Amino acid sequence: MSFGLALLLSVTPPSDDVVAPAPGPATPPPTEQNKDDDGRVVSSGGAVVAPPSAAPPPSAAPPPAPVAPRAAPPPSAAPPTAVAPPSDTAGSPVYVDYTDAWQEDPPSGVYLTEVVLHPEPVPYSPPPPPAPPEPVYDSGPRVHGFVGLSLRGTTTNRNPSALTGGRVGFVFDDRFTIGGAFYSLTARYAGSIVDSRGNELGMRMAYGGVLLAWTLYKGRVLDVGIESLAGAGAACISQSERYFGRWSCIEKVGLVSIEPGLTLGLTLSDWMRVGLTAGYRFVTREAWRPPNDFTLSGPYIGLDVDFGAFRGPR
Repeated sequence: MSFGLALLLSVTPPSDDVVAPAPGPATPPPTEQNKDDDGRVVSSGGAVVAPPSAAPPPSAAPPPAPVAPRAAPPPSAAPPTAVAPPSDTAGSPVYVDYTDAWQEDPPSGVYLTEVVLHPEPVPYSPPPPPAPPEPVYDSGPRVHGFVGLSLRGTTTNRNPSALTGGRVGFVFDDRFTIGGAFYSLTARYAGSIVDSRGNELGMRMAYGGVLLAWTLYKGRVLDVGIESLAGAGAACISQSERYFGRWSCIEKVGLVSIEPGLTLGLTLSDWMRVGLTAGYRFVTREAWRPPNDFTLSGPYIGLDVDFGAFRGPR
């Protein structure tokens, strides 16, 4: 009967199902004749035999699944999803999918914020009218001319006398003046001149020359300076006491005059200036015929009135 049971098992038709061997001692590796063309292990009956898997000992716990060290996901990230192992074989590793646990880094950049202020409207008030410009007087280099009249009180032969005349000149940079002047004796007081017969005679004198002046102080109205007149002329004893017209000289002498002095000027307007002068007239002359000896030198004080362009706005 045992022979018949063995024969029945040997003729049992082959099955395509994979038969897992029972746990037991390790099966020796199959030989070449126990493998099919695909390299699978088959039994003597032609059935495919699954390779035995090493079962863990009953007392040993399965090893933990390897987890790669990663940073903790953000609070909003979804928890990792466990993925089933590729086979149901006991002891296979468990794979965890962290794909949804990570998010892309937030975009970085520069953010501009515009703040718009809305102040309260201020009522418009027109600006005040500009102040009228003040005239600025030119202080730069300039040249201007003038003409004027002169009156001088002096002495001739130690008697009070008067000289009248005129002057003209050019002023450079309101400092240096160059021009000319002419004076004539127009009056004598006291000290009559008589001839041997007792007839009264007159004296005539006239001279002119170069006028030079330098302004020491120049203000808007007041100026102070020095001046000098260097010239030549003549004097004579006249048969007439008149100081105008022909001289009708009895005796005539030539003279040279130098008149240094001080000046004080007052500029009254852009075209008028008044000056006070004081100095001394030095005269050298030819000798009179004896016993005549008339002195022509003497101090003087004068008044000048000049007309010209003395100042003006720039």
